[in-house]
Amino acid sequence: MVPFQEELASNTLILTGAGDHYISGKRRSYAELERERTVKALEALHAEEAAHEADESHENGHANGAVNATTTIALPWVGEQEITTIAQAGLGLGVVGFVFGFIALIVAIGACMTKTQKPRSQEIPVRNLDVPKSAV
Repeated sequence: MVPFQEELASNTLILTGAGDHYISGKRRSYAELERERTVKALEALHAEEAAHEADESHENGHANGAVNATTTIALPWVGEQEITTIAQAGLGLGVVGFVFGFIALIVAIGACMTKTQKPRSQEIPVRNLDVPKSAV
């Protein structure tokens, strides 16, 4: 087994520290670099989002940062007029669905309330079987 040697970040061993059996204080894995890039990208995104929310709250007259429900848009390319139209269409469909449901309820209750005939009792004829004489 080959012993590993250590190279400190403060004490660089030029060319020797890049060998196979050296643990370097400066050497980093690809996963560590990717994590660092991801963290920096997330921090930049959060800062951009906070700046955007601050601008939006001042534009809408909300100094405390509260956002009006009409300005919260899941699809940024959809304008307020389109959102109003979509909301009205949704409300209209909801009302139509409620009306049809109510009509279905009335029809179902009416179907249950109609008088149906009572079931008729009827004798079912039984076959006449001859009993063998040997069984008696």
